[in-house]
Amino acid sequence: MGLEQETIIKIQMMEQEINNLNEHLQIIEQNNGYMNGLVDTINEIDKNETKEIMVDLGKRIFIPVEIKERKLFLDVGKGNFVKKSLKETKDIIDAEKMKLIDSKNEIIRGLNQLNEEMENMIKEIENKK
Repeated sequence: MGLEQETIIKIQMMEQEINNLNEHLQIIEQNNGYMNGLVDTINEIDKNETKEIMVDLGKRIFIPVEIKERKLFLDVGKGNFVKKSLKETKDIIDAEKMKLIDSKNEIIRGLNQLNEEMENMIKEIENKK
C-alpha cells in the first residue's frame, strides 16, 4: 500500500470521527433544549399563583397538576430523591448546562483540529500530483 493510499484511509477515518463528533454535538443541543424546557417549567411554577399548572408529558400532551408545595424532588440515583427549592433546582440545571457548553466547546475544538489535519493531508496529496 502506497503512502497516498494510507493518507486516503486516514482521511476516511477522520471523516468518520467528524461524523461521530457531529452526532455528539446534536445530542448536546437536544439536551440543552431539554434543560431550557425544564427551566421554563420551573419558572412557570415559580410565577404561578394558583395551585394548578399544566405539565407537558411530551408530544403536546398535557396534564393538569395540583401544586402542593413549591419544592421539587430530584432523582439522585438508585431510587433516591432529595427535595430542593425552585432556585436550587435551577442552579443545578445551570451547572449541568455549563457542563454541556464545556463538552460542546471541546467537541468543536476536536472538529476544528480534525478538519485542519484533513486539509493538510489533502494538500499534501495534491502537491504530489
